[in-house]
Amino acid sequence: MQVSELIERLKKYPAGLEVLIEQNTDNGRTVFSKEVWGLAEYEPKEEDIFCLIYLPPLLNHPDDED
Repeated sequence: MQVSELIERLKKYPAGLEVLIEQNTDNGRTVFSKEVWGLAEYEPKEEDIFCLIYLPPLLNHPDDED
């Protein structure tokens, strides 16, 4: 699954799902930021993200077919 697919899938989940985002900064350092999807104004770009860590683990959404 591609990062863009993960982002779209996470957006289906209710507000309150916390994800940890590893992101590049302008000075080259890496920072971690916790976002609450559905409430956060930050819209991640695929090129900004190295990995997504799900808290809690990603479960099947009722809309998922698989």
